[in-house]
Amino acid sequence: MNSFGNNFYVNRNAALDALENHSIFNVIHLATGFKIDIIIRKPRPFNQEEFRRRIPRGFLGKQRLFATAEDTILSKLEWSKDSESERQFTDAVNIAKLQRKALDVEYLKNWEPELRVDNLLTKLLTILRAT
Repeated sequence: MNSFGNNFYVNRNAALDALENHSIFNVIHLATGFKIDIIIRKPRPFNQEEFRRRIPRGFLGKQRLFATAEDTILSKLEWSKDSESERQFTDAVNIAKLQRKALDVEYLKNWEPELRVDNLLTKLLTILRAT
């Protein structure tokens, strides 16, 4: 049984593995092909704060809760560090550019030591200032 409903495709084994390992799985909206990353919250202070700070936004006709731009940037920087993924870093930079005026840089700097993303955050902020 797919608890997301008949409008979505979910790989059950991937979802169960993500639940067990506090990782990620995908849900695909069949009509549009829109892919949603479902990230299982890790049991650590940053992720608890990220969850607490979620903001409501409309999606598919309903209010949904989404991570803030800052928390998404920090997560992408951490993924970039852990996987050496340039795509994750580029995503973080693009989010920062879109949110430039509203971005809470102090919040980002507050979490950088715990997430060990200092070099990447410095690089991101340097790019942001230069553009």
